[in-house]
Amino acid sequence: KAECATNVMCQWQGSYCQQTCPYRHGNSSFCNRDTQCVWSTANNVCRNSCDKSETKEQCEVSALCYWDNASTTCQTKCQLKYSDLVTCTADHRCMWDPLNTVCMEACDQVLSVGS
Repeated sequence: KAECATNVMCQWQGSYCQQTCPYRHGNSSFCNRDTQCVWSTANNVCRNSCDKSETKEQCEVSALCYWDNASTTCQTKCQLKYSDLVTCTADHRCMWDPLNTVCMEACDQVLSVGS
């Protein structure tokens, strides 16, 4: 277990060592079919899924994720999950930005200054 944890290409998963998502999948279709992974369109690379982060601090390390205060869970950013108006607005945590034609976190998901 210790050797697995010190290798950047590996992660401990329950009772075994496995490759992390960037080393496990090289394309979006395989990456997105793996529930432990999410495809980053910004970097064209497979990343570990946000929902595997258990704390706000772990969550906010990744530029792909944001902390949902209401559910106290780590979520994949809306702009990475949805690319069209219909699927974006179907998720209550997201809203459509018509000027930039991208899905964004809804206002109630964004922390205000000082909170």
